[in-house]
Amino acid sequence: KILTGRKDFFRTLRQKDGMSGFPNMSESEWDAFGVGHSSTSISAALGYAEAARIRGSKQRSVAMIGDGALSGGLAYEAIHDYNYAASVYNSYLGKYEGSAQIYNQLGLCELQKKEYLKALNAFQTGKQLDDSTMQQSLCFNEIVAYERLGEFETAYELMGEYIRNYPDDEQAKREYEFLSTR
Repeated sequence: KILTGRKDFFRTLRQKDGMSGFPNMSESEWDAFGVGHSSTSISAALGYAEAARIRGSKQRSVAMIGDGALSGGLAYEAIHDYNYAASVYNSYLGKYEGSAQIYNQLGLCELQKKEYLKALNAFQTGKQLDDSTMQQSLCFNEIVAYERLGEFETAYELMGEYIRNYPDDEQAKREYEFLSTR
């Protein structure tokens, strides 16, 4: 924030009507996206770099990451260190009440590590927390875990149920078609 011309406003950080503690698009043209937590800068920079590559642009992206952001697993996922990201999520879950979002992220890391039973367990545990904002992702990812385990019949049955609950998910419909051939 200081590097982008907000030095004089910095003293109001996280105060009423003051500067936001996170990127805020209404605060500065340099805040290219809004976010409510740390650990996203590497993923965002990689996304911007990929978009530039696809457009054929020579534009570069730089991730500014603070030490506090390194306590979140997303930063490690962005650099493909799924082992460390999973350890961060497991540490969090060992200290605090369960979070469906954390279980989902843990499961995604376990999928990347090819630890499919651990991934399945994470998704199913997250589903039991009954967080309505995470149910769709957790259900879909549970199906992916069953598929990776080679349990295609279970994956097919769950995908049918998923499509009944989320009929607008075109990716799921394609996956359901694929699973019918397994």
